[in-house]
Amino acid sequence: MLARMRFARVALILCLFAPVPAGAQTPTDPAAAEKLLRQLQQDLEDNRARMTALERQASDLAAEDLSLRRDLIRASQAVQQREADLTALEARLRDLDARDAALRARMRDDAQARAALMAGLVRI
Repeated sequence: MLARMRFARVALILCLFAPVPAGAQTPTDPAAAEKLLRQLQQDLEDNRARMTALERQASDLAAEDLSLRRDLIRASQAVQQREADLTALEARLRDLDARDAALRARMRDDAQARAALMAGLVRI
């Protein structure tokens, strides 16, 4: 299966890159045929080199994609952890605000009681 896919890719690349002159015919002269054969062999080697470079580039891009995906997963995990920390801090802040409000109310009541006590003591 893998060999078949590789063959299909090679065939596609050769079709894309192989130059075919318009109206090309098989030469009848042996020297011309030999020249054409060498040219086709050179084109084939050039296309193989291009294909190897493209496969290497595709492999590099796949590795970079994998690395970026891993980085993205780590970043999203860090964001989720920070959000959980923030939620815990917000809950603690709400508790502290409620405690602060209760203490302020108690201090206000105590201040009023002291003021009433002082007013009573002054009248005595």
